Amino acid sequence: MKNSILQKQKRSAGMGKFILQAGVIGSAGPEEYLKGWKAPKGLMKAVRKMGQLLGERGVTIVTGGGGGIMSEVSREGIKRDSITIGLFNNYNDIGLGDIYTVGFTTGMMEGGPEYLLPLCSDVIIAVSGGAGTLNEMAVAYRNMVPVVLLKGYGGWVDRIIPLLYENKYLDERRRTQFFIAESPEEAVEIAIKEGDKRLRGIVKAGRDFYAKKNKLRTGLRYLS
Repeated sequence: MKNSILQKQKRSAGMGKFILQAGVIGSAGPEEYLKGWKAPKGLMKAVRKMGQLLGERGVTIVTGGGGGIMSEVSREGIKRDSITIGLFNNYNDIGLGDIYTVGFTTGMMEGGPEYLLPLCSDVIIAVSGGAGTLNEMAVAYRNMVPVVLLKGYGGWVDRIIPLLYENKYLDERRRTQFFIAESPEEAVEIAIKEGDKRLRGIVKAGRDFYAKKNKLRTGLRYLS
């Protein structure tokens, strides 16, 4: 089948049998904000463009499984060649089918996906966003997952840019770099480049580990 997961894998960005996994974070839908809240002008258009570009490159899209930028980027990605993964707080959340290829219930209730999403991603793209996005960026930084900031749409992404240490880190430890993008196209290009670089590092570390330990060679993530 043309759009089977196996076929998508063969056409995907990444190395060997890997599919690059990009977490996309940012503003949720109006369901999480006060009455009358509206998304910044042009935000959803930019996010849909990112979904299209990620889909065309076969990148797996990982989101928090809600509305707003999460459903928009996933809907566009799945129309192309993306596998889309939604991380849900609890079993009452709905979103599978035409938006998410795969859904995981974290069981962690409020804020659960904010911790897991960066750990499931090779790279993060952030745009606008509130407290949850801020938390995800901090978790990504602590775990050395590179973050691409798409500027110009407000929220914590635009607030944090002038606060970056040396214009690219969250603090003096320089754990991983934050990259600033001016457009959806630039954000996707940087994400694929930096995500692939990190993925290659993971593969090398895994191969070295198994070679030194002389253990059974299992684990696609390390040995592709």
